[in-house]
Amino acid sequence: LAKEKKKFVYKEIKKGGRASEFEDALNWLLNCGLVYKIARTTLPKIPLNSCDGREAFKLYMLDTGLLSAKANIDLKTFFEPGAAVFSDFQGALTEQYVLQELQVSGGLPVFYWGRANGGAEVDFIIQFENEIIPLEVKAALRTKAKSLKEYIKQYQPARALRVSLKNYGRGQNLYSIPLYLISSFPDILKRDVS
Repeated sequence: LAKEKKKFVYKEIKKGGRASEFEDALNWLLNCGLVYKIARTTLPKIPLNSCDGREAFKLYMLDTGLLSAKANIDLKTFFEPGAAVFSDFQGALTEQYVLQELQVSGGLPVFYWGRANGGAEVDFIIQFENEIIPLEVKAALRTKAKSLKEYIKQYQPARALRVSLKNYGRGQNLYSIPLYLISSFPDILKRDVS
């Protein structure tokens, strides 16, 4: 659950593990609401739910506090400047936080985009009203996103989102949204249209 940009692999739970062996346990976690299952789409189109790639998915915990507790991260660690958690685990926590905020922002369909052969991956793909919007998550001020650029080049979305520690900004079709404002992205996009 704490792996950044990694699809779920059953063999990492148990050597030789298969989906059939863990399917009931995974469904139990999903039905209890303890984890989110985010499926991959290789062809983002409306309706996004029709693009459900069931064979590749990521798992996220219900919230960042539970993920931190499960990873045995002491609360004091968050107040230590330069703590190892922020170099080693920051991306996973940041992705978890953004997904958590997306889930409470109106129940939008959320997927991730990735090529079937790997190599490029956008953290989240959301269906907002009548458009598919890629959303790249960056855990720091450095915001280079090769996969997002590749996605934009291939699919030419009307708008794309990049969430990071940077201040709000807007390029031609790229919105740079600070982490603390991610739950307000629907208002930002609606204001832009009107």
